[in-house]
Amino acid sequence: FVAGSMRYMAPEVSATAPFDLEKADLYSAALTCWCMLYGARPYGDEEDSHKVLQLAGQGLRPPVPGKDAELAAVLGRLWHAVPASRATAEDAARRMGELAAKEHKWSRKVMGKIKSLGGSFGRKAAPRTPGSISPTSSAASSLASPLLS
Repeated sequence: FVAGSMRYMAPEVSATAPFDLEKADLYSAALTCWCMLYGARPYGDEEDSHKVLQLAGQGLRPPVPGKDAELAAVLGRLWHAVPASRATAEDAARRMGELAAKEHKWSRKVMGKIKSLGGSFGRKAAPRTPGSISPTSSAASSLASPLLS
């Protein structure tokens, strides 16, 4: 039984051998993070799920635009082809926090987008009032737009 989208699935999950669930989740988290940051689907318009898994199994990963070495290094550790070589969740969170603290360009974009929608991190959110942004509002759906264009 497989749950979720094959587009974000770690290659080892489709194999019949046992796999490390945490490492597979970290792979998926890296692709999800990439998708959120760049506003695109990993592996583009490829619709054949088996082809996507084949590409991932061959080590193909989405590009990190702008030659962003710091972010590429974090994502690279999370979606590494060898599961045992993937970063731990703690290491990834620490490194992403360091980049955000430096006001890395992706964190400025993401935080600016969140603030423009009335969101906050690390603070209690203001109570919702009629007319405020809801998860299904058009303003909230604008988070799906490219954040680093």
